[in-house]
Amino acid sequence: MVPSVPSGVAVTVVAVASLIPLSGFLTIAFGARAAGLAGWPRLAGYVAAGLLAWGGLGVALAALEIGWGAAYRLTPVLLALAYALPVLLVVAALRRAPRLRTALGTRSALWRLASIQLARNVGLVFLVLHARGELPGLFTYPAAWGDVAIGVTAPIAMWALWFRDAEVRRPGSGWRKAFIGWNVAGLADHVVAVTLGILCFPGALHVFDVHPTTVVFAGLPMVLFPIYMVPFAAMGHRIMLDAIRRPAGRARRDGVAERVPVLGGAG
Repeated sequence: MVPSVPSGVAVTVVAVASLIPLSGFLTIAFGARAAGLAGWPRLAGYVAAGLLAWGGLGVALAALEIGWGAAYRLTPVLLALAYALPVLLVVAALRRAPRLRTALGTRSALWRLASIQLARNVGLVFLVLHARGELPGLFTYPAAWGDVAIGVTAPIAMWALWFRDAEVRRPGSGWRKAFIGWNVAGLADHVVAVTLGILCFPGALHVFDVHPTTVVFAGLPMVLFPIYMVPFAAMGHRIMLDAIRRPAGRARRDGVAERVPVLGGAG
C-alpha cells in the first residue's frame, strides 16, 4: 500500500509540477524570439502542449495503476525507465530540430533553463516526509540536500548566463568550468537520488533493507518526481551543457542572418 502524504506536501508538489508546461512555453518563446525565429508563439505552444501531454499521461497511468500507482514488483524498474528515457529521447530528438536548438541556445533561453532549477528546493518535502516516518534517511538526506544545493545556487548560474554569457561559452574560462560543474552536480544529484530511491523500494530492485521504504513514490502526487519533475530538470541540465559546447549558429529574421548560439550543431 502506498502511504498518503500531508495536504501541504501534496499541494506543493502538484503546484510545482503544474508549472512545467508554462516554463517550457516561456523558455522557448523568449529564446525563439531572441533568435529572430518566425512563428515563435506556435513553436512555444507545441512544446508546452507536449509537456502537458507528457505529465497528463503519467498522472493517468498512476490513477489507473498501470506501471505505477501501486507498489508492484516491477514498479521501481518502470519508474527508472520513466526517469531516464524521456531525457535520452528529448536530447536525441533536439539534434533533428534545428529551430528548437537555435531557440534553446540563446542567452534568453539558457538563463530561463537555469531558473527552472530554483524549483529543486521543493526537495525539502523529503525532509517533511522523513520526519513523519514515510521516507528513509538513506534516501532523504542526500536527495533533499542535493536538490537544495542546486536550487539555492541556481541564481548564480542565472546571473552568469545573463552577464557573463561570453565567458561561460569561452573554452577554458573559469565561468565555463564553474557552469559545467554546476550542471554536472545537478545531474549527479539526480542519479544518486533515483538510484537510492529504487534500491530502497520494495520490489525487483530492492537492495537496502530500510524502514520506511520509498514506496511513497509509487503513488500520486509523489510519483510526479521520478516520472515528470526530475527528468524535466535533468533535460534542462543536458540542454545547457550541450548549448555551451557549440560556439554559434545562424538564425534568420525577415531574411537577415543573425549570429546566435545554437544547441547540438548548426541550425
